[in-house]
Amino acid sequence: MNSSTGKTNGTGCFVLIGIILLGVFIHGLVRYFSDKPLYEEAHTAFLQGDCDTAEPVYNEIIQKVHIFDFGKIKANSKVESSYCDEFTFATNSQLMFIYDFTIEHPENPLIEFVDDEAAQLLESIGETEEYVTVLNNDACINEIELVKAGLLVDENTLLLYKLNCAKFQLWYGESDSAFKFLEEILEEYSQHSVAKQLNESFKNDTVFCSLTQQMSESSVFNKDVNNLANIFLDCAENYTKQNEFGLAAKVYDSFLINFPEHPDVESVNLLLPDLLINAARASGSGTIERPNESGWAPEGIARVVIQNDSPHDLRIVFSGPDARIEIIPACETCMDYYAVGPIYCPEQGPIGTFDLTPGEFEVLVETTNEEDVVPFTGTWDFPGGKAFYSCFFIVTTTVY
Repeated sequence: MNSSTGKTNGTGCFVLIGIILLGVFIHGLVRYFSDKPLYEEAHTAFLQGDCDTAEPVYNEIIQKVHIFDFGKIKANSKVESSYCDEFTFATNSQLMFIYDFTIEHPENPLIEFVDDEAAQLLESIGETEEYVTVLNNDACINEIELVKAGLLVDENTLLLYKLNCAKFQLWYGESDSAFKFLEEILEEYSQHSVAKQLNESFKNDTVFCSLTQQMSESSVFNKDVNNLANIFLDCAENYTKQNEFGLAAKVYDSFLINFPEHPDVESVNLLLPDLLINAARASGSGTIERPNESGWAPEGIARVVIQNDSPHDLRIVFSGPDARIEIIPACETCMDYYAVGPIYCPEQGPIGTFDLTPGEFEVLVETTNEEDVVPFTGTWDFPGGKAFYSCFFIVTTTVY
């Protein structure tokens, strides 16, 4: 009896173990057949470099219990998910992160998609200032290394890189480097859509308008002088729309120097006085009263006589019935005064005499080169048939 009972108990244990193993096996098979299409879906996306689609599916598989991992579905999901983690981190925000990925993870199968990701990253910048983030960490001074790593293989990607590096280098204060990128685009890829995009930007915004001086000296830009002149005019107009009157005036000044025979010279000469006066007022100019009457002038003329009793060249700007910009040279024997100026005009310096059409004028008096001298503006009404006299000298509040 005892021996028979032992056999029965032992047989029962084996049967129970067999049932458990069978259950585990069946569970593994069920898990395999339910996860296989999920893995195939994720793996297909993985092979296309689409980790956004693959990752959630991998995570779903990994989080399940797999007592037997038939087909190594869970193990393969972990490996490919790890590859995706590396790839997603590298391609998320900066071009140099993608470059580092190619150096640090050459075995990662997703490395074949780095150029596509670089292109998407550069295209995502658009008209925003995201180039500051995307191109951080010396991306714009490592073009050769990026090309070797396979990041700028596509021509469109390369040109987007150059265009945005021009913006980045300009933002960083490296204007010569920025300009070099622009020249490369226009000289070597003038018919490409990115070059056309660049030419459109000259018309519509002021991103590259600080480079007009370099443009005027560039053989690339001087191939089409009319287009170059239009860049100057567009930049000045766009600066004016942004209320950047000083920058607009600076570009117009440069335009007059570089294109003295251009048909728009006359209209620029009419615009420039208002811009200079508005720029001075925006900078915090002082106020100056109209000069005193000093005598008579021919009928229909308001004669303004100004004497420069300072050791600086003075620019006198009139905007009204006439638009005039005049320079009175410095007085070689004059000096700046400290704290208190003379009671009367020293009457030592050069004199400028200006015959104007009678009427109301906005006026600016400023030095031409000294940025630390406050400009003065005023509204002066000049009746005809009279003359007006004033002198100008500089009173400083700082000892040099």
